[in-house]
Parts: sequence; C-alpha cells; structure tokens
Amino acid sequence: MALEPPIENKGHAVMRALVESGVGLLPFVGPITRLFQTTHPTQFARDVEQWQGDITATVNDLSARLAELEARSAPQLRLSDLAVEVALWLAGSPDRPPHHPVSLGEIAAGLADHDPALVAEATHELKDADLVAISPSIGAGGDRVRARWMLIWFFLPLAGGASPFKDAARLAELALQSDMLSAQDVHEDLEWPVQRVNAAMELIATFAPEGHVSRPAHSVFTLYTVHIDAGTRRRLRGWLGTSSSTA
Repeated sequence: MALEPPIENKGHAVMRALVESGVGLLPFVGPITRLFQTTHPTQFARDVEQWQGDITATVNDLSARLAELEARSAPQLRLSDLAVEVALWLAGSPDRPPHHPVSLGEIAAGLADHDPALVAEATHELKDADLVAISPSIGAGGDRVRARWMLIWFFLPLAGGASPFKDAARLAELALQSDMLSAQDVHEDLEWPVQRVNAAMELIATFAPEGHVSRPAHSVFTLYTVHIDAGTRRRLRGWLGTSSSTA
C-alpha cells in the first residue's frame, strides 16, 4: 500500500490561526495559547506525525521481511574441513559409483592421514546435513555409508567430474522437445559414462512426479526413464530461464 504524504486543509488552518491570533490579544493568555498548541496540535501536525509513524512501521516491516528473506536465501550448509574431505572422497572415487554404499572403515582407509574416529564423526556430520545415509552394520568396516544425490551433485565437480547441473541443463533442453528421457538413450547418444548419466538423470527426475520416474531393477542405471508431462516441462523451462513463447 502506498503511503501518501498528508495534505494540509487550508480552511481549517486559516480558521485556527484566526482563533489563536484573537485569543493572543487577551492579557495573560499567551502562555495558555502556547500550551494549547502543544497539547492540541493541528490536524495537519497530527497527520504528519501519523504519516511518519506509518513510514517507520513500514520500513521496519520491510527490514524484517528482508532479514527473513536473506536468512532463507543464505546458504545453510556449514561443514568442517574434514567433512568436506569425506564428501570429496565419496564423490570422487574412481573405483566405484559414488552412490554405492561403502563402510566407515573404507572411508577411514581412504583418508588415512586422519584419525579414524574423527573421520567417523565427520561422516556423521554429513549425515546431519542430509548429505549421506548411514545404516548400522556389525560387518567388516562397520556402518554402511551411502552418498545422497545432493552430495554428488555439489561435490562431483569439485572432485574433478562433470557438473551434473550443466549436464542436467542439456538434458532439460532435450526434454522440452520430447515426452520421455531414457538413461540408455542418453548414454548412447551423448556417449556419457554411466555415472555421469545417472547424476544428470537423477537431477532431472526431481522435476517430475515420482510416478513418472521408472526405476526398475537395473545393474547399471539408477533410473531408466523420466516421463515428461506438461507440468514437468513447465518446471524445466522455468529452471532454464526460458518462456513457453521461446520454446
């Protein structure tokens, strides 16, 4: 709502000035007039005061809203240096797919320069950040750790891999022209390694309803197809920053 500055009522102002000037001619009334002006300000003065109060309240409200928006938009992820090392190890191991589970013992062996107990704590730090899942196990190596896709998407490029976000953007452009994306087709047509396909396809799948994502048991791909309906296409288009008129 716009805050319009108050406009003085000239008629009221003139009438009050005449009354005050007339009263001022009477003896001993000057102090009373000044007191009256203080305790009974003009309507315009009251309007100005109210307007200033409204402005202050509006600015304070906007400041509070801005602070809330900044708090929501600011990065919430705060990781220790060792937790970052664990995340990079999980995302960047060339010997296994990054989403496959490993044991805490394997992680500790991969980061042998650090105390295994501290490595375990750093891994649980990733769990608290919802970047890994940890399953209790009494088997060799202890608990099992599986990197979540969010960890892979963010840390894979830092570990030297292709950016899943850039890859997914390329797939999104293809999806805008099709009713379905197939992991097998992406693998063959773009000649991407399987794990690169998996990371990008999983990101695309976040834009689609779960029922439109085919996840049959497969030894290579984590999902097989993503059906692209109108809603998914609209969300992908928005993500790419385009409009339907420029499709």
